[in-house]
Amino acid sequence: MHEYYIFQSYLLLMPYLALTIYFLFFQSDNFYLKTRSSVQLLYGLMVLGTVFLNLILWRAFFSEYYFFKFNINGTGKHVLLATLLATVAAVSGWVFTARVQIINAIKNQSLQVLMNSRNSTIYIEKVEKVMSLRREIVDENKKSGKSDLKPLVTEDKYHTLKDAEKSAIIYMLNYLEFISIGIRHYNLDEAFLKQSMRSIVNSNYDLFHKVIEIHRGYDNKAVYTQFELLHARWGKDGAAKCSKCHAWQDSVFVKKPWYVNYSFTIHFLSVVLTMGAWFLLILFMWSTKEFLTSGEQSEHICYNCAPKIVDALDKVV
Repeated sequence: MHEYYIFQSYLLLMPYLALTIYFLFFQSDNFYLKTRSSVQLLYGLMVLGTVFLNLILWRAFFSEYYFFKFNINGTGKHVLLATLLATVAAVSGWVFTARVQIINAIKNQSLQVLMNSRNSTIYIEKVEKVMSLRREIVDENKKSGKSDLKPLVTEDKYHTLKDAEKSAIIYMLNYLEFISIGIRHYNLDEAFLKQSMRSIVNSNYDLFHKVIEIHRGYDNKAVYTQFELLHARWGKDGAAKCSKCHAWQDSVFVKKPWYVNYSFTIHFLSVVLTMGAWFLLILFMWSTKEFLTSGEQSEHICYNCAPKIVDALDKVV
């Protein structure tokens, strides 16, 4: 009988175990320097929702069972149950509101940073100098018959620049480093800034990565590392997640978490450990994502999966 109660306790803890595994392995992102507050609140909200659902199921189907010597039947117990449900519902509402406010605050802050830069005369002046330098390098490549090369400020070219041009380069690098630090600390919204600044980040890194190496030799090896990390995350090779294998392209700076290579094993073991609760959780998260996001999102296929799809199409044809 004692083992039976232990099994009942395990069944009670299954949903919380599934939630914890899901958020630890499939909602965490090692790119961020701290856990995102919106993810923490989402985890808390789902835990409270599970508590609310468990109380309802206990009252409806398992009212004869005890939980730590506490049963739900008896005089006045329905009042206590109603109080518990109302408390959980109230706290859930507060957590949901707090999460929405945090997400909106970060988006508004990102918009404010972006608008301040666009309306800044200094920023516009520095960008114009950088764009003029870029056009100059493109023209030089065309004259030398190397028009297919990407614009690049080499070490020799950098030492021949005027002080105003060097100042513009350092200004842009410092600004992009500031943006990168804000994103990694989750003070700026990555999805919003990626839509508006991805090409700026990638083109400036391609243009000035030799300048970064020069200043690392002058000052310290850690200068502009956050900007470099953001470029590695937003770069063309690692710009999207493959819709088949759900993996990002490996990068020198941003490594895939170890559990990405064992995702199928983790899914299988989680289904077994939670006796099916894991499958229901994944199904719920997938359906929520499908209903709450736009259906006009393009699918990206990595090079490893592309040959398999081509071969499959050839067989059908």
